[in-house]
Amino acid sequence: MVANPALNHSSSVSTCDSFVWSVNNTVYYSSGTYTGTSVDTNGCLVNEELVLTILPNNSSSSTIAACDSYFWPVSQVHYTQSGSFQYTTINSSGCTEIHTLDLNILSGSSSNASVSSVQSYTWPCNGNTYTQSGVYTCMTTNALGCPDTQNLTLTIMPCNTQVSAPNVYACPGNAISLAGSPPGGLFRC
Repeated sequence: MVANPALNHSSSVSTCDSFVWSVNNTVYYSSGTYTGTSVDTNGCLVNEELVLTILPNNSSSSTIAACDSYFWPVSQVHYTQSGSFQYTTINSSGCTEIHTLDLNILSGSSSNASVSSVQSYTWPCNGNTYTQSGVYTCMTTNALGCPDTQNLTLTIMPCNTQVSAPNVYACPGNAISLAGSPPGGLFRC
């Protein structure tokens, strides 16, 4: 009786993500050359070689915080609400890629104020001094980094310096007291 020498068998496989090799029931996740043994239908030992190529997969995960809305280039969608979103693509190798977006939509704010002032008003929002009535807008950034719009409706009142009172006589060095209506009002011009 003559014993047959062991046979050699080589396989090349290209696949996405992973590959289960039936020779040893092992799951491979990376490219490489793997060896094992099997027995053929005649009962002969076969030296097996697997040349495995795992094709590239560019799946991605992103966490984004944006003011008011966000355009995700992967899905070509404009989002206005927070949430977790997935988009699946097939790459040039034919592999499935899953892209995940965890999105937090932050809010900008808007406020309105009405102010009446005599002759001029310096607005703390922007430091500008206004001498004419009108509606003014100031854009800033809030604590979240989002736009904050402040609107000011300003009324500039003229300064009326006319004082109507009976004749008051005072000697030099003496003080004169004036009272206005309403009591406690502020007089300035």
